[in-house]
This record gives sequence, structure tokens and C-alpha cells, in this order.
Amino acid sequence: MTPEPENNFRHWKRSFEPGFDVEADNPSPTTGYTKGQKKWIKRAWMYVTGGWRCQFPVWIGDRGGLCNSEKHIQIHHINPRGYSALVMQEEPDRPDNGIPICGEHHVRGKKWKKRNRRDQDIIHPDTATAFDSYRGKKQGLNPFKIMADKRKEKVKRGETYWIEDNDNYFADRAEIVVNTYVAENTDDVFPKRQRRKRRK
Repeated sequence: MTPEPENNFRHWKRSFEPGFDVEADNPSPTTGYTKGQKKWIKRAWMYVTGGWRCQFPVWIGDRGGLCNSEKHIQIHHINPRGYSALVMQEEPDRPDNGIPICGEHHVRGKKWKKRNRRDQDIIHPDTATAFDSYRGKKQGLNPFKIMADKRKEKVKRGETYWIEDNDNYFADRAEIVVNTYVAENTDDVFPKRQRRKRRK
């Protein structure tokens, strides 16, 4: 059975309220998995699959396969954090909501291709666009803030802002890996988020 981590998405709900300042109002719950949780997820995938490799499906010649890159591996939230908390009413930082994806397929994309669903094999094309236009910050623009604001508006409407074509595969794969690891390593408990002590 998948372990139930600490329920901490109240902060995400408040982050969508008018006047909420993420930076000033304890941003830790919005930063995703903790270091301890990331290490646990990596251990699980290493144990079950024998490696820490990108799980993004790709075409290899005329056959389907996995990217399997070991470079710049990131843990992708299958159901992104804000969407999980607000729309699905679920804790985002669950072990079965994370899957290893390389930076190219997660947020970077291929620079010589257009940032759209047809031309890119990427989960978050809006992040790739923000990276491309980051130089605009010199003119007082922050493309990542613009991206975050657009995402919030979509989540408020219950809309997705990522390319969800592979979500069912990701969810099934992550569930199998986590359940297998938990069943065979009962002493290794998925760590809870440690709340920061406020300075007096």
C-alpha cells in the first residue's frame, strides 16, 4: 500500500488567495519534495528498476521505448503541486506522484524546435519558453512570474497547464515502483516534511 505522507497542501490553497506573497509567507511547502523525500524516491527507483533514468516514452526507430538518459534527472510531479492541492484535493508530494524525467523532456525541450505540443516531446513547454525569454528580466520583466501567474489562472478554472499525454503511463509506472519497494523494504518509511522552526 502506498504510504500516506503529511498532508500539507493548505499552503497551496492560500497561495491562490488575493495578496498572498509566496516568498514572504513560508514558501517551503511549495518547493516540492524535500531532500530526504527525493533520496527515498531515488532509492525506490534504483531498487526496482536498477537505475535512475528518464522514464519519458520515446520512439526508437519504429519501436517505442524509454529515453533512459541519466543526465540532469529531475523528479516530475505527475499531477503538479498546485493542481493536486486545489483541483484534486490531494497531497502533491506523495512518493507515487513522482517519476524521474530528464531536464530535456521535463522543462527544457530542444532549442531548435518550436515550443508546442506537435514539435516538442516535453511536459512543461511554458517553462522552456520562460527559460528562452529570461533575458527579458533586464527590462523589468520576469518570465517565470508571468508563467506562474498564467498557471494559477488556469488552475483556478480547473484547467491543466502541462502536456498530460503520458500521465496515465507515469502514474501506473510510479505506483508499481513505489508499491514494490514498500512491500520489500518495510523499514524504509517515506519521510515526512520537517516544519521549520520560526526564529524568535
